[in-house]
Amino acid sequence: MEFISRSGNKYWFDNKTGLSLPLTPSLEKYFQDKAYDITKDKEKIDDDEYGYNYKLIKKINKLHQMLVVNPPVKIESDLIKKIILKEGALQLTLGVTEDCNLRCKYCVYSDVYKYSRKPTKKKMSFNIAKKALDYYVSLIKEGRRYNPNRRPAVGFYGGEPLLNFNLIKRCVDYLDSSYPEYNFFFTMTTNGTILDDKKWIYLQEHDFSISISLDGPQEEHDRNRLYKNGKGTFFDIMENIKKMTDSGYDKCQLSTVFDYKSNLFALQDFFNRVDIPKISGATLPGLNDGCQYYNQFSEEDYSQFLKKLDSAFKYYLNNTKNNAEYSSFFDRIFGLNYSKMINMIPILINRENSIIPYTGACIPGRKIFVDVDGNFHMCEKINHYFNIGNIHEGLNFKKIADYIKIYRQRLDKCKLCSISRLCPYCYCMFSKGAQFQNASQFCNQEQVFKKQMSDAFSFAEKNPVLIESLSQDYFTWLAKRSPTMGD
Repeated sequence: MEFISRSGNKYWFDNKTGLSLPLTPSLEKYFQDKAYDITKDKEKIDDDEYGYNYKLIKKINKLHQMLVVNPPVKIESDLIKKIILKEGALQLTLGVTEDCNLRCKYCVYSDVYKYSRKPTKKKMSFNIAKKALDYYVSLIKEGRRYNPNRRPAVGFYGGEPLLNFNLIKRCVDYLDSSYPEYNFFFTMTTNGTILDDKKWIYLQEHDFSISISLDGPQEEHDRNRLYKNGKGTFFDIMENIKKMTDSGYDKCQLSTVFDYKSNLFALQDFFNRVDIPKISGATLPGLNDGCQYYNQFSEEDYSQFLKKLDSAFKYYLNNTKNNAEYSSFFDRIFGLNYSKMINMIPILINRENSIIPYTGACIPGRKIFVDVDGNFHMCEKINHYFNIGNIHEGLNFKKIADYIKIYRQRLDKCKLCSISRLCPYCYCMFSKGAQFQNASQFCNQEQVFKKQMSDAFSFAEKNPVLIESLSQDYFTWLAKRSPTMGD
């Protein structure tokens, strides 16, 4: 895939090796026409450009020859179980309630998402939670022959999980008393509105990693994150955040959502504040599960958003110093994303994944989400049509294998994709109700990534030191807060 930085430099992304190369005219001819063999063009070898390209193409061809392609494997229950025991079961997340005291306008569990569940008053019982926890520990025990140093992680999710705070306490106390030999890592995702002193002290005492949803200053946050009565939530959340920052507790991070109407520079100014935690994630509302949130925006809204995004990137490009550390909103949506694109491309000569050869999908069971009824799901992000087991039977490895087989069949355009090694898509994007869509029905990632690679290399040209350090700084910071938060 060819792309051009904002300074006019041409590059070529080689999907086989994961290399991005400066593109000279002769290299461009080579990549576009593989019949053109510069290595045999002897009379031009002494020319600087041709001499450089001659050596480079020889190395690329050698790398291509060294690429290891795994033989096809038969996807069966035993293989899936072995992979999960070796590499999966990183975190068990309990959906302790389907109730919430907010009605956020972009919530995945709202009417703007056609295929997701809707809010209910249902809460998880301790009996269901206990069975899920016992099963999770059994996986950790069985998997220790493959991965003896794995630290089990348990997360609490909702709805708003603090509405079922008594269950959370019972779960933590149960694990501490029943499995004292394990050093459990506890995480929670909360809207932060009911994080009173009693709850906060308990979470702090048990070393919780806490992710709080906060969408920026009041005028930005209160556009979407509202109580049931329509009142904004900003000041209540900020009051609770202040308690944590004043205490010096550093295992708290913010998760923010922005949309086409967001004031990006206002978000940048707000998240630069020193009295609030860092951002762990900043995203647009998801497009999966029949999302209708974007119906409210016009084509002009989208056009204006792209202009705002471009203006913000230009500002970031020209005003960020090489010795900066990851901290701001622009660092998160620009610098960090671009650093990850350049520095975290799959390792050269990495074997192709013989189970899921394309997209960024994991093996279901890498993380396990448990709903209030005790059913297991791939994660908290996908709708509930694709359960992979339950508390009574454990993980259904045959069902997982069947899902993978169906998913692979839907990767109909991926083999010819020029950025398959960079693809972030997984089951969530492919799901539509109880079915997986074909990639050809919705995927436009090649064009999206062409633009993003252009901006990433524009940033790297301007800030070569920072592009190397941002992702390292980010994941070093995040690893202290949760072993799986960087997924």
